Amino acid sequence: MEMREWFAFEHQDWRAQAACKGYPTEWWFPERGHSKDEASKARAICARCPVQMDCFQHAMDRIEEGIWGNTNIKERQRFRTPTNSQKRLICQECRRIFERAALDSRGMRAYCSRACSRSASYRRLK
Repeated sequence: MEMREWFAFEHQDWRAQAACKGYPTEWWFPERGHSKDEASKARAICARCPVQMDCFQHAMDRIEEGIWGNTNIKERQRFRTPTNSQKRLICQECRRIFERAALDSRGMRAYCSRACSRSASYRRLK
């Protein structure tokens, strides 16, 4: 995909809310020879993005290079592998990838740790 086409998909309303909007597109494509420092900046921006899960799903629906939803193509490939995709989740609080065994007792929301679970509970009470 050409970089200038990055925002050109139809029915991608989530892109207007993306935290990466306005930053250099090259930061999200370290495979193309850009520095790891730029990729680190991109991941820091992704980590605070309100539409990170939509972006991640976009990349999962297509085979996309680059950083999407705070994951690179190798990390997303682990999700596409049938045995791994059933075991790995993304923490609803900190967005880290973790093993399914860490689901909360109700199995409704997935958190990577008790600290993330408590943090999310505290935010819901506010």
